[in-house]
Amino acid sequence: MSGTFLAGGNTKPIYIVDAKLGFYHYFDCGWRGGFTSAFVSNVGVDPPVDRSRVDPNSIKAALNVSRSFGWNHGPAYGIIADIDLVRGEFARKGPASNIVHGSVFTIVTRRPRYGSMFVGLDPLFGIDMGKNLNKPSTLLGTAIDLSRFDSIFRGVAGASGVLGVTNLKEGTNYFTIESTYRARIPATDEPFVRSGYVNGKHATIPELSSRVRHDLAVSVKWMPAKTWGLTAEFKHGALPPLFQMVEGRATIGVLLQMKQMR
Repeated sequence: MSGTFLAGGNTKPIYIVDAKLGFYHYFDCGWRGGFTSAFVSNVGVDPPVDRSRVDPNSIKAALNVSRSFGWNHGPAYGIIADIDLVRGEFARKGPASNIVHGSVFTIVTRRPRYGSMFVGLDPLFGIDMGKNLNKPSTLLGTAIDLSRFDSIFRGVAGASGVLGVTNLKEGTNYFTIESTYRARIPATDEPFVRSGYVNGKHATIPELSSRVRHDLAVSVKWMPAKTWGLTAEFKHGALPPLFQMVEGRATIGVLLQMKQMR
């Protein structure tokens, strides 16, 4: 869980919360099954605002199964199958909600080492398919025709990358840069919310389109000690179900971590 707090003159405080929770059980057959969820709030909110709130822009919850398949030949260790048997996508604004089945397959490549430094790049691909559950007449206060928004079918492509420096004495990562990129490619029209100018004024503009939805996150972690360090994160892109575009958000903070050896 991470978050930020923004305060200033002539605006109420703005809280941004980014939280993920998962619970798994491992089966003897090699598969694991469980529950995953993700919550993001106020990603597109700028000061000034007239009241403080935690306004969910994207909530996902899923029943999930996954498994690693290894072959350990050539440049790849294997592949990870990550399957959402059923996933709900929700947003308070609208309101908007979808029910989706999603499958993502990640090719796990070897991590070349150069002394204490290592790098990795894992491509991924998959599909999302499901159904829309809401057709509000307005989104973010703007009238919109969602009558054509029904079935959902998206292609998913992207990659995860890492560049790190290991503390060889402690056996921990001293410095890491991690990034994830996903392009969701709708085969049918879905909502997309972007910022623009209408009659010379800055405005939020919802539309129904099949344009590619990009989502990029880059995080930097520096751990001078075992239990604390500094972090920075940059996010750019849009998340379902509204795909509200965030043009770029950067945060910096302090990380506290502990490990229970049991």
